[in-house]
Amino acid sequence: EWTLIILTTFFTEGYGFIPSSVFAIKSYDYVNVFLIIASIIGYMKDKSFFNIKKMNFVYIIYLLIAYQSFEILRTLYIGAESLGFIIKVARINIIYLSFFVLRTIPLQAFRRYIKLNLYFCIIQGIFFYLQLLGINLLQGRVDEATSTGQITRYANCPAFTLFYIFYCFFCKKNIYSKVFYLCFWGGMLILGQSRGAITVVSLAFVLYYIIKNKLKYYTILVPTAILTIYLVMPMFQYRDEGSRSNFIEDITNIVTAENFTEIENNGGTFTFRIAMLAERFNYLMENPQYMLTGVGCIHEDSPNCYERFDFIVGTENEERINGYCLIESGDITWVPILLRYGLLGAFIYLLFLVYWIISGITYLKYSKNPIYIAASL
Repeated sequence: EWTLIILTTFFTEGYGFIPSSVFAIKSYDYVNVFLIIASIIGYMKDKSFFNIKKMNFVYIIYLLIAYQSFEILRTLYIGAESLGFIIKVARINIIYLSFFVLRTIPLQAFRRYIKLNLYFCIIQGIFFYLQLLGINLLQGRVDEATSTGQITRYANCPAFTLFYIFYCFFCKKNIYSKVFYLCFWGGMLILGQSRGAITVVSLAFVLYYIIKNKLKYYTILVPTAILTIYLVMPMFQYRDEGSRSNFIEDITNIVTAENFTEIENNGGTFTFRIAMLAERFNYLMENPQYMLTGVGCIHEDSPNCYERFDFIVGTENEERINGYCLIESGDITWVPILLRYGLLGAFIYLLFLVYWIISGITYLKYSKNPIYIAASL
């Protein structure tokens, strides 16, 4: 469990307390080194370390590793990127080794880790709320919504917030404990103006009770949903005030737009994200040789990127040459996947998610373990 805590510390940059500059390299690179060493040792001890039977999910992991390896070799072969930049792009895929490493850890250790990690995340959460009093020890994104009113948006809540919303709710028996933790974790999403997260958490709870067929809870869900709408809707409206279009207009804009400059200047958040994806897909359509397998492992900071692509819509980033990203995106995950790895790569990642959903529904139906339920939701 302490190994998992150390790995989490690197993944979360010291639970949000350590500046990224302290790590010298990307913090997850330390995890990559651990996974490589642990995998080598695991294989030396047991030759069947990577050979997992009676678990269909392993074949998706094999497929991901094989396809990413293919993309590395293909990118080198067609000369789309230099080896150094290819490694920078591809090294994040070392994370797939965690599937083989983590499954060797006993379940009891995972249970102890979940509880230990909860304490660390609660401490981080307390300091999250202390930001309202001007005590700013946490790293991470805190910004102003410049479109209206300068309301501060705290987007640096604990990385495990969504997990512990569900875990604490289903783990605690006392109703007061349930309400406390629901407010504790949910309040961070509200202060972070995380509309997507709030929406999916709400839907996940509804899904849980539908799958479990717990009709008696509907009488609780309905008034709770109404109360949530009245509490959260002002924040949704606030975030939309800077946009000149609503959801329906967003979709219309994408379909009818003659150029993406028009969307960039007039679209809402949804338009911006889908337009970003659509613009990259248009590039693949105009260059059909890349449609199936993408342009390869091209790095955002490489001349092969900013001298090659002239996309108009992109996530704002002052550190980039154009002031925004051409491949990477914190707004929509599918942009780099589709552009780099094509339709085939996007299909494999979609397959990963579909299998997760199917497995999750199965666990929701039959399990009473709060860890399984939280992870599934």
